[in-house]
Amino acid sequence: MAGSTTVEEFSVLGFHLRGRVLRFRGDNTGVAGVTVTLSGASADARSATSDSDGYYAFSHLQDGSYSLAAHGQHITFEAKHGVEVTATTTRLPDLVGVKYDVCGVVHLADLPASRRTGQPLPRTMRLRSVDGQAVAQDVDTDGEGHFCFQVAPGVYEVDPQVTDAETAGGLVLTPSPQKVEVTALHGGSLQVDFEPAQVSVSGTVACLDADDCTTAVSVFLQPATGAGARRTAKWYAPATVCRGCGTGVRVWLTRLAAFTGLARLTARAAVRSSSVQCGQGSTP
Repeated sequence: MAGSTTVEEFSVLGFHLRGRVLRFRGDNTGVAGVTVTLSGASADARSATSDSDGYYAFSHLQDGSYSLAAHGQHITFEAKHGVEVTATTTRLPDLVGVKYDVCGVVHLADLPASRRTGQPLPRTMRLRSVDGQAVAQDVDTDGEGHFCFQVAPGVYEVDPQVTDAETAGGLVLTPSPQKVEVTALHGGSLQVDFEPAQVSVSGTVACLDADDCTTAVSVFLQPATGAGARRTAKWYAPATVCRGCGTGVRVWLTRLAAFTGLARLTARAAVRSSSVQCGQGSTP
Protein backbone atom coordinates (compact mmCIF):
# COMPACT_ATOMS: atom_id res chain seq x y z
CA MET A 1 0.00 0.00 0.00
CA ALA A 2 1.32 3.39 -0.98
CA GLY A 3 2.95 5.30 1.80
CA SER A 4 3.45 2.26 4.07
CA THR A 5 6.61 1.97 6.12
CA THR A 6 8.37 -1.26 7.08
CA VAL A 7 10.22 -1.22 10.36
CA GLU A 8 13.05 -3.73 10.87
CA GLU A 9 14.27 -4.38 14.37
CA PHE A 10 17.93 -5.09 15.03
CA SER A 11 19.48 -6.42 18.19
CA VAL A 12 23.09 -6.49 19.25
CA LEU A 13 24.27 -10.11 19.46
CA GLY A 14 27.67 -9.24 20.87
CA PHE A 15 30.89 -7.35 20.40
CA HIS A 16 34.04 -8.22 18.47
CA LEU A 17 37.08 -7.00 20.39
CA ARG A 18 40.78 -7.61 20.19
CA GLY A 19 43.86 -7.03 22.29
CA ARG A 20 47.56 -7.77 22.06
CA VAL A 21 50.19 -9.99 23.69
CA LEU A 22 53.48 -8.13 24.33
CA ARG A 23 56.88 -9.43 25.37
CA PHE A 24 57.29 -6.88 28.17
CA ARG A 25 55.81 -3.61 29.39
CA GLY A 26 56.80 -0.58 27.32
CA ASP A 27 57.74 -2.74 24.33
CA ASN A 28 55.74 -2.88 21.12
CA THR A 29 56.92 -6.35 20.10
CA GLY A 30 54.01 -8.77 19.81
CA VAL A 31 54.38 -12.43 20.72
CA ALA A 32 52.90 -14.91 18.26
CA GLY A 33 51.40 -18.29 19.04
CA VAL A 34 50.25 -17.47 22.59
CA THR A 35 47.02 -19.07 23.77
CA VAL A 36 44.71 -16.49 25.38
CA THR A 37 41.83 -17.76 27.50
CA LEU A 38 38.77 -15.62 28.24
CA SER A 39 36.38 -16.57 31.02
CA GLY A 40 33.47 -14.88 32.75
CA ALA A 41 30.62 -15.59 35.11
CA SER A 42 28.07 -15.45 32.29
CA ALA A 43 29.98 -17.41 29.64
CA ASP A 44 31.99 -20.56 29.15
CA ALA A 45 35.75 -20.19 28.81
CA ARG A 46 36.97 -19.58 25.28
CA SER A 47 40.45 -19.52 23.76
CA ALA A 48 42.16 -17.66 20.94
CA THR A 49 45.72 -17.71 19.58
CA SER A 50 47.74 -14.56 18.97
CA ASP A 51 48.73 -13.89 15.35
CA SER A 52 52.16 -13.02 13.96
CA ASP A 53 51.90 -9.48 15.38
CA GLY A 54 50.67 -10.64 18.78
CA TYR A 55 47.00 -9.71 18.31
CA TYR A 56 44.20 -11.88 19.71
CA ALA A 57 40.43 -11.43 19.25
CA PHE A 58 37.09 -12.65 20.59
CA SER A 59 33.67 -12.30 18.96
CA HIS A 60 30.09 -12.26 20.28
CA LEU A 61 31.08 -10.83 23.65
CA GLN A 62 28.20 -9.77 25.85
CA ASP A 63 28.15 -7.02 28.44
CA GLY A 64 29.87 -8.25 31.57
CA SER A 65 33.09 -8.77 33.50
CA TYR A 66 35.75 -11.13 32.19
CA SER A 67 39.18 -12.56 33.05
CA LEU A 68 42.01 -13.01 30.56
CA ALA A 69 45.02 -15.31 30.88
CA ALA A 70 47.82 -15.97 28.37
CA HIS A 71 49.95 -19.10 28.13
CA GLY A 72 53.07 -18.93 25.96
CA GLN A 73 56.23 -20.94 25.55
CA HIS A 74 58.95 -19.91 28.04
CA ILE A 75 57.12 -16.67 29.04
CA THR A 76 54.65 -16.11 31.89
CA PHE A 77 52.15 -13.33 31.22
CA GLU A 78 50.31 -11.13 33.68
CA ALA A 79 46.65 -12.17 33.96
CA LYS A 80 43.85 -9.63 33.82
CA HIS A 81 40.74 -9.84 36.00
CA GLY A 82 37.63 -7.68 36.12
CA VAL A 83 37.83 -6.69 32.45
CA GLU A 84 34.55 -4.84 31.76
CA VAL A 85 32.95 -5.18 28.34
CA THR A 86 30.20 -2.72 27.40
CA ALA A 87 28.86 -1.05 24.27
CA THR A 88 31.56 1.60 24.64
CA THR A 89 34.50 -0.81 24.99
CA THR A 90 36.85 -0.47 22.02
CA ARG A 91 39.52 -3.08 22.77
CA LEU A 92 40.71 -5.72 25.21
CA PRO A 93 43.79 -5.10 27.37
CA ASP A 94 47.35 -5.95 26.44
CA LEU A 95 48.77 -9.04 28.13
CA VAL A 96 52.39 -8.42 29.10
CA GLY A 97 55.22 -10.85 29.88
CA VAL A 98 56.42 -10.67 33.49
CA LYS A 99 58.46 -13.86 34.00
CA TYR A 100 60.77 -15.86 31.76
CA ASP A 101 62.01 -19.43 31.80
CA VAL A 102 65.50 -20.46 32.85
CA CYS A 103 65.82 -24.07 31.72
CA GLY A 104 68.53 -26.65 31.29
CA VAL A 105 69.61 -30.26 31.67
CA VAL A 106 71.75 -32.13 34.18
CA HIS A 107 73.54 -34.81 32.15
CA LEU A 108 73.77 -37.74 34.55
CA ALA A 109 71.89 -40.50 32.75
CA ASP A 110 75.17 -42.12 31.62
CA LEU A 111 77.02 -41.72 34.92
CA PRO A 112 78.98 -44.96 35.50
CA ALA A 113 77.73 -47.19 38.29
CA SER A 114 81.14 -46.94 40.00
CA ARG A 115 80.52 -43.21 40.57
CA ARG A 116 76.96 -43.47 41.85
CA THR A 117 76.12 -43.26 45.53
CA GLY A 118 72.37 -43.32 44.93
CA GLN A 119 69.84 -42.45 42.26
CA PRO A 120 71.44 -39.56 40.28
CA LEU A 121 68.12 -38.26 38.90
CA PRO A 122 65.82 -36.54 39.65
CA ARG A 123 67.98 -33.93 41.39
CA THR A 124 67.20 -30.69 43.22
CA MET A 125 68.28 -27.51 41.43
CA ARG A 126 68.65 -24.19 43.28
CA LEU A 127 68.33 -20.69 41.83
CA ARG A 128 69.23 -17.56 43.81
CA SER A 129 69.55 -13.92 42.87
CA VAL A 130 72.93 -12.20 42.91
CA ASP A 131 71.79 -8.63 42.20
CA GLY A 132 70.11 -7.80 45.49
CA GLN A 133 66.73 -9.37 44.86
CA ALA A 134 65.47 -11.64 47.62
CA VAL A 135 64.77 -14.52 45.28
CA ALA A 136 65.50 -18.20 45.89
CA GLN A 137 63.81 -21.18 44.29
CA ASP A 138 64.27 -24.94 44.37
CA VAL A 139 62.92 -27.24 41.67
CA ASP A 140 63.49 -30.92 40.94
CA THR A 141 64.58 -32.20 37.57
CA ASP A 142 62.57 -34.83 35.79
CA GLY A 143 63.89 -38.34 35.32
CA GLU A 144 66.00 -37.24 32.35
CA GLY A 145 67.56 -34.24 34.10
CA HIS A 146 65.43 -31.46 32.57
CA PHE A 147 64.42 -28.48 34.73
CA CYS A 148 62.90 -25.00 34.43
CA PHE A 149 62.55 -21.92 36.66
CA GLN A 150 60.20 -19.00 36.03
CA VAL A 151 61.78 -15.71 37.13
CA ALA A 152 61.47 -11.96 36.66
CA PRO A 153 64.30 -10.05 34.92
CA GLY A 154 67.48 -10.08 37.00
CA VAL A 155 70.82 -11.81 37.51
CA TYR A 156 70.81 -15.28 39.03
CA GLU A 157 73.00 -18.26 39.85
CA VAL A 158 71.84 -21.81 39.18
CA ASP A 159 73.44 -24.60 41.17
CA PRO A 160 72.72 -28.36 41.20
CA GLN A 161 72.62 -29.83 44.69
CA VAL A 162 75.20 -32.55 45.39
CA THR A 163 75.11 -34.67 48.55
CA ASP A 164 78.08 -35.11 50.87
CA ALA A 165 78.27 -38.78 49.87
CA GLU A 166 78.43 -37.84 46.18
CA THR A 167 81.14 -35.26 46.88
CA ALA A 168 83.17 -37.84 48.79
CA GLY A 169 82.76 -40.19 45.84
CA GLY A 170 84.22 -37.62 43.46
CA LEU A 171 81.10 -36.23 41.78
CA VAL A 172 81.45 -32.60 40.73
CA LEU A 173 78.91 -31.01 38.38
CA THR A 174 80.31 -28.28 36.19
CA PRO A 175 80.12 -25.41 35.54
CA SER A 176 78.67 -24.75 38.97
CA PRO A 177 77.24 -22.36 39.79
CA GLN A 178 76.20 -20.90 36.46
CA LYS A 179 75.43 -17.20 36.24
CA VAL A 180 72.36 -16.29 34.17
CA GLU A 181 71.12 -12.84 33.23
CA VAL A 182 67.41 -12.66 32.47
CA THR A 183 66.23 -9.60 30.55
CA ALA A 184 62.78 -8.59 29.36
CA LEU A 185 64.18 -8.05 25.86
CA HIS A 186 65.91 -11.40 25.42
CA GLY A 187 63.94 -13.44 27.94
CA GLY A 188 65.52 -16.21 29.95
CA SER A 189 68.02 -18.90 29.08
CA LEU A 190 67.25 -22.38 27.77
CA GLN A 191 70.78 -23.81 27.84
CA VAL A 192 71.80 -23.94 31.50
CA ASP A 193 73.40 -27.39 31.31
CA PHE A 194 75.55 -29.29 33.79
CA GLU A 195 77.66 -32.43 33.47
CA PRO A 196 80.15 -34.36 35.60
CA ALA A 197 83.55 -32.69 35.74
CA GLN A 198 86.24 -34.37 33.68
CA VAL A 199 89.83 -33.61 34.61
CA SER A 200 93.25 -34.64 33.36
CA VAL A 201 96.00 -35.88 35.64
CA SER A 202 99.60 -35.98 34.43
CA GLY A 203 103.00 -36.31 35.97
CA THR A 204 106.52 -37.55 35.54
CA VAL A 205 108.19 -40.81 36.54
CA ALA A 206 111.82 -40.95 37.63
CA CYS A 207 113.64 -44.28 37.41
CA LEU A 208 116.31 -44.75 40.09
CA ASP A 209 119.46 -46.88 40.26
CA ALA A 210 119.14 -48.39 36.80
CA ASP A 211 121.69 -48.59 34.02
CA ASP A 212 118.99 -48.91 31.39
CA CYS A 213 115.48 -47.51 31.80
CA THR A 214 114.09 -48.65 28.49
CA THR A 215 111.89 -51.25 30.17
CA ALA A 216 108.21 -50.60 29.57
CA VAL A 217 106.57 -48.93 32.55
CA SER A 218 102.85 -48.58 33.33
CA VAL A 219 101.23 -46.15 35.75
CA PHE A 220 98.06 -47.09 37.63
CA LEU A 221 95.62 -44.59 39.10
CA GLN A 222 92.85 -45.56 41.51
CA PRO A 223 90.67 -43.62 43.98
CA ALA A 224 92.34 -43.46 47.37
CA THR A 225 89.19 -44.86 48.97
CA GLY A 226 89.67 -48.06 47.01
CA ALA A 227 86.33 -47.62 45.27
CA GLY A 228 86.18 -47.20 41.52
CA ALA A 229 87.99 -48.65 38.57
CA ARG A 230 91.77 -48.58 38.23
CA ARG A 231 93.07 -46.61 35.25
CA THR A 232 96.28 -47.38 33.37
CA ALA A 233 98.49 -45.07 31.30
CA LYS A 234 101.49 -45.82 29.08
CA TRP A 235 104.32 -43.52 28.05
CA TYR A 236 103.75 -40.87 25.44
CA ALA A 237 107.38 -40.73 24.23
CA PRO A 238 110.27 -43.21 23.75
CA ALA A 239 112.70 -43.68 26.61
CA THR A 240 115.57 -41.25 27.01
CA VAL A 241 118.45 -43.01 28.74
CA CYS A 242 121.18 -41.34 30.71
CA ARG A 243 124.37 -43.07 29.54
CA GLY A 244 127.86 -42.83 30.93
CA CYS A 245 126.83 -42.58 34.56
CA GLY A 246 129.13 -44.28 37.07
CA THR A 247 128.21 -47.31 39.09
CA GLY A 248 125.99 -46.47 42.05
CA VAL A 249 124.91 -43.14 40.61
CA ARG A 250 121.18 -42.60 40.31
CA VAL A 251 120.06 -42.53 36.71
CA TRP A 252 116.97 -40.30 36.26
CA LEU A 253 114.69 -40.93 33.33
CA THR A 254 111.74 -38.58 33.05
CA ARG A 255 108.75 -39.59 30.97
CA LEU A 256 105.18 -38.26 30.93
CA ALA A 257 102.12 -40.31 31.77
CA ALA A 258 98.61 -38.80 31.70
CA PHE A 259 95.04 -39.74 32.52
CA THR A 260 92.06 -37.94 31.01
CA GLY A 261 88.34 -38.03 31.63
CA LEU A 262 88.62 -38.55 35.39
CA ALA A 263 86.30 -37.38 38.09
CA ARG A 264 87.70 -34.89 40.55
CA LEU A 265 88.93 -36.96 43.50
CA THR A 266 91.92 -37.83 45.62
CA ALA A 267 93.75 -40.67 43.89
CA ARG A 268 96.71 -42.95 44.51
CA ALA A 269 99.18 -43.55 41.71
CA ALA A 270 101.58 -46.50 41.54
CA VAL A 271 104.22 -47.45 38.99
CA ARG A 272 105.05 -51.00 38.00
CA SER A 273 108.08 -52.32 36.10
CA SER A 274 110.00 -55.58 36.09
CA SER A 275 113.47 -54.04 36.26
CA VAL A 276 113.08 -50.46 37.49
CA GLN A 277 112.76 -49.31 41.08
CA CYS A 278 109.76 -47.01 41.22
CA GLY A 279 107.84 -45.05 43.78
CA GLN A 280 104.27 -44.26 44.73
CA GLY A 281 102.49 -40.94 45.20
CA SER A 282 99.12 -39.29 45.44
CA THR A 283 97.29 -36.51 43.64
CA PRO A 284 94.30 -34.40 44.68
